[in-house]
Parts: sequence; structure tokens; C-alpha cells
Amino acid sequence: MTDDIDFGVYLNYNDIISEELVMKQRLAIYFICFVVLTYTVPSVAISGIVSYFPQVGESAVLLVTLPNLTGIVGILFTSYLTRYFPLKKLSVISLGLLLISGLGSLLLKEHYSMLIVGSGLMGIAYGMLSTLFPLLINRYYSGELRNKVMGQATGMLQSGRIIAIVVGGVLADIHWYDVYYVFIIVFIPLLLTIRYLPQDI
Repeated sequence: MTDDIDFGVYLNYNDIISEELVMKQRLAIYFICFVVLTYTVPSVAISGIVSYFPQVGESAVLLVTLPNLTGIVGILFTSYLTRYFPLKKLSVISLGLLLISGLGSLLLKEHYSMLIVGSGLMGIAYGMLSTLFPLLINRYYSGELRNKVMGQATGMLQSGRIIAIVVGGVLADIHWYDVYYVFIIVFIPLLLTIRYLPQDI
């Protein structure tokens, strides 16, 4: 059935896009939403981080609060960049930043300062992605389908946060730094975005 597919967005393509491809494009947006709140995962490892770096004391709270501050930078930065760059390119950049900041923190776990830098970059990526996914939905869908996709995307956002925290908690019980393995999942929306999201016109 193709009744719920908004083909209006594809009017500028030379060929008719198959329903399967349309669904994959929607899946890319859903997975972007799924990883938006993964920046909160390190919060479950705070006690382990404080034990590993006893000299940092209460400053470890920066790992939780800093992303919320740098997220504002990401939001403002993205609002400006969308005037000059395609949404797909910005989505790839922000997902890449989230992936690098997460796995980079894992690789450089012996250096507390790098964990702080990683958290700051996670916040920027979060701000960018939280701005981009509504723009993607507004760009590619209209009418009732837009409302439907937005509702499902919001559900994916919250589901991703809950699952990431639960999985992160399990990993933190093994080693505090294992929470950063959660960021491997960012590969999924990154690849889906590169492969299936249409280029902006």
C-alpha cells in the first residue's frame, strides 16, 4: 500500500522512488532520533569515574552538565548553518561528531580532560541533531503524514534515551568506561543517512 506516502517531496527527482526506498529514508530519520539523547549515557558512570579519578571530586558533574550547555551552541550553530548547507550534510556531520566524541572518549579514557572535551562535543552534536530532525521531517513530509512521522520520531527519541541508559547502566557495572560502547549504535543512522536520505535541492 502506498496511500500514506507523501510523493510530493519527490517531484524534483527524475525517477519515481520505490516504496521500499521511501521507508528506508523514514527509517534513517527514526534512527537519528533514536541516538539524539545518547549524550546522557555517561551520567550513569559518574560514580565509577570519580573512583577512577579521585582528584576531580565534584567537578565530575561537568560530564553531565556540560553537554546541556554546549547543546545550546549546537542549536544556534545549526540554525545558522542551515542557511548555507544541505540538511543531509549537516546530519552526517552531527552524527559523525557524536560518534567520534563517544568512541574518542572510550579510546582516551585515561585522560579526564579528554572525557570533558568529549562531553562538550556530545552536547554540540545533540544540539545539532535535535534541531535537524524536525527540519528533516518538515522538509520531506507534509499534511497528516508529517504529523504521523513526527509522533513516531518523538517516540523513537524517548525510546532511544531509555534503552541507552539501561544498556549503559549494565555496561557501567562491568567497567565505567564501557558506557561509551553505546555510541557504536550511531553507526546505524550515519550509514542510513549517507545511503538513503535524499540530497537537498
